[in-house]
Amino acid sequence: MSCDLLSAGVSGGVAHRWRRAGRPAWTLDQTVQMAIQVDAQVCQGIGDGGTKPSQKTKFDQASLRGGYMYMRKWVRACHFCWLKEPILTQATPLNKITMIRKIFSLVKSSESTTVNSLTKSNQLAVKGFTFPNQDLLFVSDKEPNNISVGLSISISISFYDGEIKFNNNNSDDPSTIFLKLPIKKPTRPDSIEPLGYYPSYATLNPEQRWVYLKWLQDVTEEVDVGYVFIYYYGLERHLLTGKFDRAFDEILKLRRYHRNKSFLGYSESSLVNSSLLMKRPDKLTELLKKNVISDFSNSLFLIAYYNRYDLSMENLMLIFSRMSGLNKRYFRENRQQFQNLLSETLAERFTAYSLPFANNYDVSKTTRARYPLFANISLPDDIRAPDLPNFYAHEKLMNDLKNVFEITHKKFKTWKTLNKTQPSS
Repeated sequence: MSCDLLSAGVSGGVAHRWRRAGRPAWTLDQTVQMAIQVDAQVCQGIGDGGTKPSQKTKFDQASLRGGYMYMRKWVRACHFCWLKEPILTQATPLNKITMIRKIFSLVKSSESTTVNSLTKSNQLAVKGFTFPNQDLLFVSDKEPNNISVGLSISISISFYDGEIKFNNNNSDDPSTIFLKLPIKKPTRPDSIEPLGYYPSYATLNPEQRWVYLKWLQDVTEEVDVGYVFIYYYGLERHLLTGKFDRAFDEILKLRRYHRNKSFLGYSESSLVNSSLLMKRPDKLTELLKKNVISDFSNSLFLIAYYNRYDLSMENLMLIFSRMSGLNKRYFRENRQQFQNLLSETLAERFTAYSLPFANNYDVSKTTRARYPLFANISLPDDIRAPDLPNFYAHEKLMNDLKNVFEITHKKFKTWKTLNKTQPSS
């Protein structure tokens, strides 16, 4: 479709009014509304270009063929400069978070609620347990034979009109506490079977449910990491659709007491990516100050790329730690000295203590890959493991970084040799 399908006077009139209005950041719908106004004036012979009147406006004719969506397509085809956006923008995460909220509202609204509301209505059937974190728990009084836990939510998106369709296959969140499932205090707690991968409350046996509910009274206690993950799945859900700050702090607390490598990896990813999705740079700063970020992931590359940041010396140290095919002997031997020499290399090559990044590399020049950002298996695939540019496969970027690190390695070798030959005082 081209802009010529409608009067060129309309597009020119819209552009003129945009400039006259001070070049505002009009949305697509605001641009469509302005085009409709200009079109009506062009029809009456009072347009910005003095276009001759016609018997019927072009948008009136278009509405007969496709209505408002046809007009949106026409506006897109005009390629107005204020509507041009990169492949991925900061608005993209917000669109995705809206999708997540819609998904959970469809799946959970009639079945799950918080422990608080059930307690008030005397429906909490887990006797003998009190939960200091009850505002972060999700429960359901669903019948056991209707429970379904797993990857059974799917979505489809129309790229013509942006309509999102959800296919609700009645999947339940793995963290949900189902009140009608039995629990039993174990006679021999030490003989309870350990949990497997991707556990859920629904798949626990009665004795395992008792252990889990007892542990929820004090989540700092040592326990099979599978129980930690069940609770954590619900916290991920809160990061995206509920009590973000409460869940964020609770995950940080879990990380202090449960140092399982898999849990630390998933929780770091969820904290970083939910802070990005929810536009909470303050939380990213907090993670940096608390040394939670141990890896420079593709998500952090994306943050730097689309915010036009350069890569700081601290960023480069994390990247170097992750890159393969490099000699890291000196890095492991004396990290601080390696960082000092890296700083020297940057200053010599770029006259700054950072590596110029966003404006020097084209994100389309690399492959894409799916990266697991969240552990909750009830999240849709394109939220849990989206298809993202793989910066670690970007040939030019990796070559430039490798060059910087190899120069630093040689500097370290020279420094070490000089220190050996100099007499001690």
